[in-house]
Amino acid sequence: MLLLAGGGFFAWQNFQETNSANNEFSLKNESASESENTTIIATYYVVNCDKSVTLRKNPSTTAVELAQVPLGQAVGFIEESGAEFCKVNHAGKVGYILSQYLSAEKPAPVTNAPAPVTNPPATNNQPANNNSTFTLGGIGLGDSIEKVRQVFGREDRITGEPTNSKHEYRDIVITYNGRRILGLFSYSPAVKTERNIHEGSSLNEVISAYGRRCAVQDFDGATLYEYPYDTPQGFIVMRFAIKNGIVDYISLRLIMDNKEKSNILSLVKTI
Repeated sequence: MLLLAGGGFFAWQNFQETNSANNEFSLKNESASESENTTIIATYYVVNCDKSVTLRKNPSTTAVELAQVPLGQAVGFIEESGAEFCKVNHAGKVGYILSQYLSAEKPAPVTNAPAPVTNPPATNNQPANNNSTFTLGGIGLGDSIEKVRQVFGREDRITGEPTNSKHEYRDIVITYNGRRILGLFSYSPAVKTERNIHEGSSLNEVISAYGRRCAVQDFDGATLYEYPYDTPQGFIVMRFAIKNGIVDYISLRLIMDNKEKSNILSLVKTI
């Protein structure tokens, strides 16, 4: 509406011009501040992607692409930019990469072949592993992110830091330390272990497949039956959470804490 008393119209016009100028000044200052700091303070590595990640001109997923940075490539870390991006230097180009694809730890060489697992002893009705890797949903602790995505597709959501992240899929949740899988968790009957146990299987089926020698403890309304194994990958535990005689969820974890390892071993008995 232009029906403004006295010099109201001109006052409004002056306000718009002043406000526009202030906004332009603010945007220029913001742009300038984004390009000011170019001091590299650390080396980060590209992780958690298939082949490469996008280096962008500004901290936005819609910003202009400057380059593709390959998986495993080192970049110069400059600073964090908000909660989602890091400002980096790649081959002389300063731009922004999503934080979830960067890690301060150098990733291990990528291999699609799972690491071998030694056989657990076939005692107390516990069958030997016949040189097969312990898996959940066809994924083992030695597998790569690329293999996970071949099996389950792209993640529905990624949370946490690049060095300690959680990748959520429809039927399984996988935790990583950099590119190393630390744990797999599933409540879905569609996800099975290498011995065909899944959510909904009976406790008798679990015992028949994995034996009577395990750690047993009550936790959060369920009874946990945990099968520990020493493998070349480390100390791993296959857990079956049982409610009313039925598997409620399954997890396969790499135990890195010696206190937790000792606690689990202290609970092992023949059931």
